[in-house]
Amino acid sequence: MPDKLIFDGSASEPRDLAEVIGQSVGAASMCWEEVMNARVFQSERASLIAQEVIDWIEINYEPKADNESNLVSHARRELERIGEESFIIERYLSVVRPFAACGHSGGTAAVMASVLERLLRYEPLSELTDDPAEWLDVSRISDMPWWQNVRDSRAMSHDGGKTYWTTHEAEAAGGSDAAPIHHSVRSEGNDTEAVAVKGSASSLTSQIH
Repeated sequence: MPDKLIFDGSASEPRDLAEVIGQSVGAASMCWEEVMNARVFQSERASLIAQEVIDWIEINYEPKADNESNLVSHARRELERIGEESFIIERYLSVVRPFAACGHSGGTAAVMASVLERLLRYEPLSELTDDPAEWLDVSRISDMPWWQNVRDSRAMSHDGGKTYWTTHEAEAAGGSDAAPIHHSVRSEGNDTEAVAVKGSASSLTSQIH
């Protein structure tokens, strides 16, 4: 019996899944032989055909999982391409699937992805304010008045949140003394600024819907 019954390198070798199925069914239909006036099924030949089909599918065919969206398929393919292990890929896909299920268009998906990225990085979606509830007094671990913002842990203040600098900017500048100083939005006695903060957050929501 030849090593290959279907994929023997001939010109008739199947080129796609439809041809694989067609030729394998045809080959399997001939897995019978006459032995002493009786038809005997050639199980060894049938097993070889089945294994050839399995080998071809594993090498050449990447089926899309049932109901798997284009985004999930893209994520799976790219993660496999960089060599991620299957259980790590599944962890990523457990996040991608609900996002894809929202049915966003290209525009709203981009907006939502941008918002999600900021949230996953623990970054605020609007300007920091001088509301005392936003600032945690951590002076006890320093030799000077010191507050840390609860909405953005990178933001540090020496005046209760009226002004602040950020740790990533301080690192880039070579120290907190050289970091740029930011002014918080006033939370009391200034309705204009309060409305601006609320508006910046709601505008993101309106773009997603």
